[in-house]
Amino acid sequence: MPMLILQGERDYQVTMEDFANWKKALGSRKDVTFILYPKLNHLFVEGEGKSTPAEYSAPGNVAKVAIDDIAKWIEGVSRRIAFDIELPTFDIKMKKSADQVKVKTENNSATLDVLSQSGIGGATIALAKGKWPTTVVLRLHLGGLESVAISNGKVKLVGSVLSRSGNTKRLYVTENGKDEQRESETEIKVFDAAGKPIKGLPDKGGYFEIKLPKALLEDQPKSLELGWIDFFRG
Repeated sequence: MPMLILQGERDYQVTMEDFANWKKALGSRKDVTFILYPKLNHLFVEGEGKSTPAEYSAPGNVAKVAIDDIAKWIEGVSRRIAFDIELPTFDIKMKKSADQVKVKTENNSATLDVLSQSGIGGATIALAKGKWPTTVVLRLHLGGLESVAISNGKVKLVGSVLSRSGNTKRLYVTENGKDEQRESETEIKVFDAAGKPIKGLPDKGGYFEIKLPKALLEDQPKSLELGWIDFFRG
């Protein structure tokens, strides 16, 4: 766990002796950063001479240099964590050779883009390496959505968008083959070819988008079964 240890040299509560002890205990670790500020007191407020309790009553702000150092440290740690994340890889088997599922992974998220010439098809998306990301987004590049279903063997997400009557959307979850249905915490969204949200059905190049619910991914399933039907299928 990365650590940032800041010390005001004028601090009489947490002293330079304490700071030295921290450096002695953790100084050999590459993920621990130590910064000393000669003019700052216990509150990280700048001053001159020896700090006293009366100084705490005077108005003051945390020194900008300390704020900037904290921000830079957080940014650097975030970049290192993102770099160290092992991106998952997937083994995808299509039911129809003309269809495709394109996968894009970045940090702790993945986007699955479904392209289907006939408008009806399916795929098995198996985890070949790594772990399922926290966020997985399914994009169906279809003109309509009579139905879509995605299952991990225990939990199944089923959705549809009506071709009439205001294009009502429905998305629900079932578990272990039970008849009981519950509404998903996610929803079906519609976007145009430029990625802008729209109402109704997608035009050419547009797509339906669904963020997969946690229940599908939290047990790190070996694979997901995906199926779709476009009511404009050819």
